[in-house]
Amino acid sequence: MNNNGIQIKAEHKLLAFEGTANQAINFIDKMQEGDCAEYCNDITDFMFSIERSLQDAGVYDEHFNLIDDEDTPDLYSGVLRSGAEVMLRQNGDYIWTVDARDRNDEYIIGYEYCDYDQAVRKYNKLEEYYHKYPFVEGELYWTIGSRYDVVESMWDFCSEEHHDECSHQVYYNSEDQALEARKNIIIDFLIDEKNSCSAQYPINIYNRIIDKIKKGEIVA
Repeated sequence: MNNNGIQIKAEHKLLAFEGTANQAINFIDKMQEGDCAEYCNDITDFMFSIERSLQDAGVYDEHFNLIDDEDTPDLYSGVLRSGAEVMLRQNGDYIWTVDARDRNDEYIIGYEYCDYDQAVRKYNKLEEYYHKYPFVEGELYWTIGSRYDVVESMWDFCSEEHHDECSHQVYYNSEDQALEARKNIIIDFLIDEKNSCSAQYPINIYNRIIDKIKKGEIVA
């Protein structure tokens, strides 16, 4: 663990220490290797003051053991429903960055925390948010209206409200995708109408229309 960014101060009587956490750890280790700590109570108490300062700074745990980096792992959401990815990673000593990127790897939003637990809470909130909706703010999407019209929209807070009220809405990532879906919907509708006919003549007409739509000779 690199603790050079954490400053440690400790005093005991006429003795004082000021330096980085790594320097403090090295000092403790060297003093414990020698004999001076065994016969000098002042130095022993001074070393304990430094250890307490390391504990208060979060470098040592309650048992004065060095806290390992494995207690603060990086996190990665993978690609979520919206196409976004959320990441939590250590960015220097005791600084954690939480940010999100869209399906094109463009930066969306980011935060920095000195407290790992706060960073994890923000990571969880972003992961839940970007998994809830199919798009991120500002992205274009297409839907099919009640009259089979293809509608282009931009995702915003109104889209989120509509999605919350109508979660079964089908969305498309491109106009071509929406047009292809509309064609299939119309073909399915015509097949249902054909199947409800009893006379052969209208059935033949439906078959010819469906065939032309599939070949692209008629735009649905």
